[in-house]
Amino acid sequence: MTAITAFAQPSAAYLLTDGALYHPDGVVASICSKTLIAEAIRLAIAPSGRCTSVDIAGELERAGAASQAAVMVAIPAALWRIRAANVADATPDPDMQVHVALWSERADEPQIWMIATNRPECWGPYRPGTWLRVDAIVGGDASADDILGRSVRLDDPASFDPVADCAALIDYQRAAPWPDGRHYIGGMAELVTVSRSSVSQTILRRWPDKVGALIAPSSLPQ
Repeated sequence: MTAITAFAQPSAAYLLTDGALYHPDGVVASICSKTLIAEAIRLAIAPSGRCTSVDIAGELERAGAASQAAVMVAIPAALWRIRAANVADATPDPDMQVHVALWSERADEPQIWMIATNRPECWGPYRPGTWLRVDAIVGGDASADDILGRSVRLDDPASFDPVADCAALIDYQRAAPWPDGRHYIGGMAELVTVSRSSVSQTILRRWPDKVGALIAPSSLPQ
């Protein structure tokens, strides 16, 4: 589970994720980057739900998707195949969401795109399996305004600092329990920046979570 924050500012598109993968019972299965980086085509992909970046990478390799356009065409069918495999394996909650940050080759600008096999409540009216372009989205139930205690616009660098404010966002998300009472933001906090010239990764936080254990309240910010 991941509370992904994604936003575009004039100079770059950004993805903020944690680094913990989980078993269905909430136990940490591994700690690693959740983001698939394609620096040559200035694109980064962050999946959540019952799908990992390894799943996406395998599907894109099989499709021979080597350009931005090819990746965007290949992902919808790939997600339905992954979902079908989840259903066949009786995987709980077989659906998934994918966030893409890219520097558009066609429009020469940073962009954020999202796609899901279900209808996430926070996405508003949405048809599963279709691409949705947004300026910004904050994962979890609380808004950036509520978390930061001020009115902000994530697409405005004068209003929202990608490093300092993203760190504050994910600290809050980590401390907030999910509806089942557990915590699912763990391992590390990673900020991926996609600009016209490069894709970079910055580790904003590292946490003392352990593979094989739940995230314990004692490891959360006080």
